[in-house]
Amino acid sequence: MMNRKLEQTPFDEQDLIPLIFKSVLEEKPWSSLLNHLRVKFNAKHAAINFRMPQDGMPRPFIMGTQEHNLNFKTNGSMTDAYLDEFYSLDPMYNFDLKPGSVVTFEDIVDRGHFVTSDFYQRFLQPFGLTHGLKMCFEEPRGLRAWLMLSRDESVGNFDNEIKQQCIELLPHLELALEIHSRLMLKETKLNIYSKSMSQLVVGTIIVDGDGEILDINQAAAQIITESHVLEIRSGRLISTHPHISSELTKTLTEVMEASRSQDQLFSLRTMTIETADNHIGILIKSAPHNQWYGGASAPHAIIYLRDPAVSPVTSEMLMGELFSLSPAEARIAIQLALGRSIAETARHLNLNESTVRTQTKRIFSKTGVSRQGELIVLINQSVVRLGGDSEKYEPA
Repeated sequence: MMNRKLEQTPFDEQDLIPLIFKSVLEEKPWSSLLNHLRVKFNAKHAAINFRMPQDGMPRPFIMGTQEHNLNFKTNGSMTDAYLDEFYSLDPMYNFDLKPGSVVTFEDIVDRGHFVTSDFYQRFLQPFGLTHGLKMCFEEPRGLRAWLMLSRDESVGNFDNEIKQQCIELLPHLELALEIHSRLMLKETKLNIYSKSMSQLVVGTIIVDGDGEILDINQAAAQIITESHVLEIRSGRLISTHPHISSELTKTLTEVMEASRSQDQLFSLRTMTIETADNHIGILIKSAPHNQWYGGASAPHAIIYLRDPAVSPVTSEMLMGELFSLSPAEARIAIQLALGRSIAETARHLNLNESTVRTQTKRIFSKTGVSRQGELIVLINQSVVRLGGDSEKYEPA
């Protein structure tokens, strides 16, 4: 029904509907669609916003496109000015625009009063944008988007035919917005899990059926860089030592073959790589199967890396809150958890050894441990690691 309706409008173009969905997958989502609509509707500027500005909230991101001869850039002076000052003066911002509705300035405010307003004279007119159109659309989970088009005086206002053409696109825009919402949700969840693993300094590498890396978290990149025995070459994890590379490739191949044949015996393998100072533990596990996503390009295996010599920086504040430590005790506890001796901790923090020794006794008393090894285990297995800075690591 929707396609038949679209075919009856002169606005229909063979590439427009696919472009709506292709735009969702772009590096800057919706950009090519916005540019297409700007040209098609003879507009100077086109933008899409997924959240209206609100006091006390982070600034929303507006994706926009404009004619090359305009004197502003995408997310540049015009967007900044709107978000910083003028959005509250925008008649369309203050108008309760329902999903599926399309309005112009003239629909909601008298033109004579509008052209004398601060919004028109201080914001629209300096950019040469005197006419505007706005459409609201929504996906089932409640995410709303606002499509905005602007023209100058020489082109004239957006007429009813253009409004109707926008409405004809509504079902496709709603479906594309739902896809966008689901993709963003999955990406956000993935980033949360990846950051948690990085904060625990567990490296994760996802590889496809050909052994090429699909994704690598920050902890894995850090471990590889500091190991001096592992590296990424041509998109694959290898070793600087041929015999280690051979063993790594063999183990990874066995896991992926076991995954294809659903052989549980070899779908999980471990190996250890010795480094100059320590060793790196490697666990290779077959990736979960997805009946709707197969082939060589799908995830086939996960490589987990753990280097005991690399520890995350832990928040002193969180350490103090969790174990009831003073700021000074928290700083010392972090150094002890990294494996430093009392003397090394004193040098690192520029303290007297006697001071560190006294504070260490208090730390042991408050945490309920009797020696440093127990403290290391306690801290490293606590939730405080998840509050650390995943972008900074410190060798033990």
